[in-house]
Amino acid sequence: MTITVAQNGKKVVIGVSGDFVRWQPDDTWRAALAAWTRRPPEQIDIHNDGIKRWDSSLTVMIYTLIQTLPQTKVDRQTLPAGVRRLLNLALTQPAKSGRTDQEQLSFLERLGDAGLRLWACIGRGLSFVRQVGRTVWRALTGHSIMRSVDFWQALDDCAPRAVGIIMLVSFLVGLILAFVGAIQLQSFGAQIYVASLVSIGMTRIMGAIMVGVIMAGRTGAAYAAALGTMQVNEELDALTTMGISRTDFLVLPRLAALVLAMPFLVILADLMGMVGGGAVGDLAAILALKAGIAVYGISAVDSLCNDSCAGGLSRSS
Repeated sequence: MTITVAQNGKKVVIGVSGDFVRWQPDDTWRAALAAWTRRPPEQIDIHNDGIKRWDSSLTVMIYTLIQTLPQTKVDRQTLPAGVRRLLNLALTQPAKSGRTDQEQLSFLERLGDAGLRLWACIGRGLSFVRQVGRTVWRALTGHSIMRSVDFWQALDDCAPRAVGIIMLVSFLVGLILAFVGAIQLQSFGAQIYVASLVSIGMTRIMGAIMVGVIMAGRTGAAYAAALGTMQVNEELDALTTMGISRTDFLVLPRLAALVLAMPFLVILADLMGMVGGGAVGDLAAILALKAGIAVYGISAVDSLCNDSCAGGLSRSS
């Protein structure tokens, strides 16, 4: 590759020839660019003196020249068409805005901006809740648009496919509760109450919390991914164009499936938690309970009451 520079007064002519591939700026080019920065020429003409092959380094060289000398007119009409297209694309794209504006704001301005964003987020959430409420009312009055196949598909996604992870996590939670509780209650001679600790703790709050966390992390993420893909593919816009309520068509089946599946999943989590506590029964018989899994099972069933079960099921909904 060959680069020739000729200057005539305030006009600079740069000739480029040969194979312009993997070009790197040398000391001569840096010195010329520094001199033009101190005394910018009025015009720079870039001549194609026989460019055979070229790559993006030619575009980078000319782009850097244009950005360094913004007041100088750069004539690039003789360059290859591909180079001109790349330069036009690079020069027409707006620069990405940095965080300088945010950093220049004062503390009170940033606090107010955060408050406004929070208020807007709350408003969007309340608007969604209002839309869901209207959709539920239309479903109760028989005027909603919901396909049964969508409901059964959402129910299959949030119930049978989530059974495995719910059983595993609930089993481990009950096991940990029983083991830790047995060791701690041994100091007070109240080892027999380990079964009550596990059964009441799982049915009142732990089962509902674990199922809620798992469903939000697993099923909620799956729903969000599906709806996000539909948004990218403009399927949501197509529903709006056809006059179909997106809340009725997309949100209602998933909401109905969750409302139906959650109580059964919580009951399963409660049972697996108590089974997990019973799995420690043989070890606890040596360490604390001194009675084994049989006494654990009897105590767990006796400690259950309607309030505990009803409270856990109400929290699940």
